[in-house]
Amino acid sequence: MPDHPDPAVGARRAALEGIAACTACAAPLRVDDQAATCAACGATYAFREGTLDLAGTADTARERERYRQPPADLPPMPARGLVLREYLRGHTLRRCLMHAELASRAAFHGTVLDLGAGEEPTYRGCLPLAEGAQLLPVDLFPGPAVAATADFSGPLPFRSASAEAVLALNLLEHLYEPQLLLRETARVLRPGGVLWLYVPFLSLLHGWPLDFFRYTEHALSRMLAEAGFREVCISPHGGVASLLHSTWDSVAKASLLPRLALLPGAWLALTLDGLAERVTRSRLRRRAVLGYFVEAWAPGGE
Repeated sequence: MPDHPDPAVGARRAALEGIAACTACAAPLRVDDQAATCAACGATYAFREGTLDLAGTADTARERERYRQPPADLPPMPARGLVLREYLRGHTLRRCLMHAELASRAAFHGTVLDLGAGEEPTYRGCLPLAEGAQLLPVDLFPGPAVAATADFSGPLPFRSASAEAVLALNLLEHLYEPQLLLRETARVLRPGGVLWLYVPFLSLLHGWPLDFFRYTEHALSRMLAEAGFREVCISPHGGVASLLHSTWDSVAKASLLPRLALLPGAWLALTLDGLAERVTRSRLRRRAVLGYFVEAWAPGGE
């Protein structure tokens, strides 16, 4: 390789020639001032802005374009009155936000699979079920309130296109291979069926020792698209004030302080975060996240 006028660049390119490999066949690359060439298959890799572009594929171009896209508008936060009503019932602020989100949605019809439901989940009374809808709680462990057991790390024991809706609330973080469940959920949903998903983000570990992951908005969007869902709507819950209050809430709950005494702090946190959302156009809500509520629709339907 000829000497480069800039010694630092020349040294860097010489080092690359010693380790760079073809992405197509893994053979060594010959590096010169213009490009790198594969010694085996002849593939070439150009320098872009002085950088040897070894990731110059169509997939990489799409990935780079994602970074340039402005963030989409966020759905509104759940109504403050609903959140505070749940707060007085003794739940954490993160869980109250999830409950209020559920209570504000349109009612389900048909068969609804509630994956990872357990015996009596705190959200059960908030689920909007139309008359005649059939809720089927499914869990790893049997119990009087559980319709069926299932191993969520493998195929779901339900027929394809058999459910109008699937719930997976506070479940995904407990699965070591969550993509398997998302693909299975897409399979059992009828065309146009909906998945309601909730995952914590800035939250204490729970379900020890089976609490494996925390997911971001970007990870959830990509995972659901790869699982086959056609449309995804992700709502981050939280804000800086809600995050700070939730930290204090965990301490106060352990000290057995009356819930009513903590209500003004919860109201103030929600109010401040509402103001901050209007001022910052949701930037803080995207960064100080207690958890994510997700709606994802299976292909087909109207």
